[in-house]
Amino acid sequence: MTAGWMARLGYAGRGAIYLMVGGSAGLATVDPRHEPGGVTGSLRLFQHGWLGTAALILLAAGLACFAGWLTIHAVYRRDHPGRTHVVLVAGMLGDAAIYIGFMGSVLALAFGAHAGEDELQAWIGWLIGGGLGTLLLGAAGAVVCLCGIGLIAWGAVGDIEGPLELPSIDKKLMLPLGRYGTAGRGAAILLVGGYLILSAVQGNPHEAHELGGMLKEMRALPWGGAITGAFALAFVSSAALDLVAASFRRFNPRAP
Repeated sequence: MTAGWMARLGYAGRGAIYLMVGGSAGLATVDPRHEPGGVTGSLRLFQHGWLGTAALILLAAGLACFAGWLTIHAVYRRDHPGRTHVVLVAGMLGDAAIYIGFMGSVLALAFGAHAGEDELQAWIGWLIGGGLGTLLLGAAGAVVCLCGIGLIAWGAVGDIEGPLELPSIDKKLMLPLGRYGTAGRGAAILLVGGYLILSAVQGNPHEAHELGGMLKEMRALPWGGAITGAFALAFVSSAALDLVAASFRRFNPRAP
């Protein structure tokens, strides 16, 4: 498989998952009985029957392809010399590691495991029970917050589309949609990191939330329905950009 096809499958897989996350958040906006799901929670409806298992395995394969593309791109990218190059490579390899983790969670779902917030809080409870666990959790939360801030900045001013083979008018339509989706994902990551820091400060694993739990906390706030709806639109917009990129982007490991 060429790097280009790996990237297309990866963007398609990530886009499909973000579409499910956005749909779950949108349903939670209009139906108080529905709990919004994160990357794994929004996919639990596929845990029934062989077709659902096959879909989860395909999504996991897509995430593996996306992580592979990020790794290849990080190794071959040469558009920014010096320290900027080091930061870009580190960021892309970090993203690849995150999506490998997501791939593992989706595969676990495919084979009947229960992944999500309960598992996250159990791991954090074990971590903060150790001597340096609280410091490690706080540091992890700070790193997640920095990643969220970086993604917000990238959504605001970065080249989020890449070399899309689309008519100029279509590219102009995709640009604000993609910027909103990318910055919205960054805001969600920033809030998840904030909850990790809060959990470390208070020594309480139940203060930590993954994406679905964070959306549930947001919905409980005044104007929470509007906030959840804004995040739902952001994830759907991000999914749209990924799916368009999977179809129309030119992928070159050495290009930006």
